[in-house]
Amino acid sequence: MGGKILEHEAKTILREGWQQGRREGEDYGRMEQAKETAFNLRTIGLEEETIAQMVNVQVSVIREWFADVVS
Repeated sequence: MGGKILEHEAKTILREGWQQGRREGEDYGRMEQAKETAFNLRTIGLEEETIAQMVNVQVSVIREWFADVVS
């Protein structure tokens, strides 16, 4: 009876779901940090294009973030 440890399908699905959730959470956290940094950079007067380069997102995303605050 020694040998491979059996992993049931449900356990595999659970583990993969947990890993996916963790990756999504990390991505969300990075975007939230980028957004916060973008707003801080705007307060010191930087242009949207410069901010986009500094936080590594598209200029359209920066404009969307800033537009959401105005609306």
